[in-house]
Amino acid sequence: MTVAVGSTATFKVTATGATSYQWYYRKSASGTWTTVSAASGKTSTYSLTTEARHNGYRYRCLVKNAAGSVYTNIVTLTVSSGPVITTQPTNVSVATGSTATFKVTATGATSYQWYYRKSASGTWTAVSAASGKTSTYSLTTEARHNGYQYRCLVKNAAGSVYTNIVTLTVSSKPVITTQPTNVTVAAGKTATFKVAATGATSYQWYYRKSASGTWTAVSASSGKTSTYSLTAEARHNGYQYRCLVKNAAGSVYTNIVTLTVSSEPVITTQPTSKTVTAGSTAQFKVVATGATSYQWYYCKTPTGAWTAVSAASGKTSTYSLTAEARHNGYQYRCLVKNAAGSVYTNIVTLTVNSGPVITTQPTSKTVDAGSTAQFKVVATGATSYQWYYRTSSTGSWTTVAASSGKTSTYSLTAEARHNGYQYRCEVKNTAGSIYSDVATLTVNSKPVITTQPTSKTVTAGSTASFSVAATGATSYQWFYRTSPTGSWTTVAASSGKTSTYSLTVAARHNGYQYRCEVKNAVGAVYTSIVTLTVE
Repeated sequence: MTVAVGSTATFKVTATGATSYQWYYRKSASGTWTTVSAASGKTSTYSLTTEARHNGYRYRCLVKNAAGSVYTNIVTLTVSSGPVITTQPTNVSVATGSTATFKVTATGATSYQWYYRKSASGTWTAVSAASGKTSTYSLTTEARHNGYQYRCLVKNAAGSVYTNIVTLTVSSKPVITTQPTNVTVAAGKTATFKVAATGATSYQWYYRKSASGTWTAVSASSGKTSTYSLTAEARHNGYQYRCLVKNAAGSVYTNIVTLTVSSEPVITTQPTSKTVTAGSTAQFKVVATGATSYQWYYCKTPTGAWTAVSAASGKTSTYSLTAEARHNGYQYRCLVKNAAGSVYTNIVTLTVNSGPVITTQPTSKTVDAGSTAQFKVVATGATSYQWYYRTSSTGSWTTVAASSGKTSTYSLTAEARHNGYQYRCEVKNTAGSIYSDVATLTVNSKPVITTQPTSKTVTAGSTASFSVAATGATSYQWFYRTSPTGSWTTVAASSGKTSTYSLTVAARHNGYQYRCEVKNAVGAVYTSIVTLTVE
């Protein structure tokens, strides 16, 4: 009988006249026979479940009845055993891209089939690759194989056996999940570069001084961690950094990043003190490199508080203002800034030379012709005066040449022609000049006769009229005399008090002479003497 281990081997005898059966076995051809104690060992058919140790056992049966007994032939049991694994495969740890090899050693094997599953709870899948059908299975690992499990089914005709389950650990290169970024900081501040990576076991930061420079390892302790910090200096501006991230499987560099170090502004041209006259423009200017903003400040005295200039030009590199007398002695400085810091300019001073200030303006005057007209100006800070006149409000100004025209008080003898003249004074000092208000001169003159009366020849009984035309007249009074050497007599008639005097002529009036006194508040003037001839 030849059977596989674990199978049932059955021995059977057929006999006539038998009343009992007893099977015996021995372990080898020369061994001692032993009674089979199992129940089936006392029947014509004996069955047993084979084990590898049964291989080569001999069996026979004693068949009896009352007349006697007889032994059967001796038969041999051959037990063909399944394969025996002598060396189990072991867990394997390799880097991604390396070869992982699993191996089994077995006796009695006639075939091999490797299986894998993706996790401890996954479903087993037969390896289809050729090496998956040998005692040694090799594969090129990928990151996805990490945690895969493997076993081998070893077979022969007698049976099959699985190896132990082993695990493949694939150690991948680190994977950078967050790259470092460019950093911009002010000089003296801390610059920090950071990388985040999975699977990393070590870090090493490197720097170079320019995009074409040589990389140098950072020796500081933080240069060997995922976060590298340094105190930025102006010399670091433009330096580049990267990190080498490692583990047992390999290494990978981060992106290259740049450090920008923004330094405080540098003032290349300081503002200077200014001396200007009141009313003119004072300008302060600063020139600086690296500046992003400007703010001018002023203080009223050297010990006063600084105040920010709110005007738009106070926020530029050039600050302009219209100087006033009150600004004299003011001090100015500019705060120049950028993201890295700020710096003040030197303090400069504004000196304002003020022009004169008129405290009392000249006033218009009304005088009589021949009287003195006087115009006066009072001013502080004046060093010279010059009066000007014009003949009408639309006329051109003319310099007064008289000596009093160069003083604060200008006097002139008023003439009728001066009526309506206008006057003003230019008051000066080294800082500037200012004109006074315009004042007008009104000259009250005696009447001016524009048309003289004329002599008349009329007949007795008719009317004779004498007429005068005059400007500026406020009253008229006619006079007559009876001869060229006679005394003048006032005409009492009402028409003798008008510009035209009329009378009814009588023969006695022949040779009478007449004249008119024309008056106003300033004075009076007589017309020419005219004669009345009566025919």
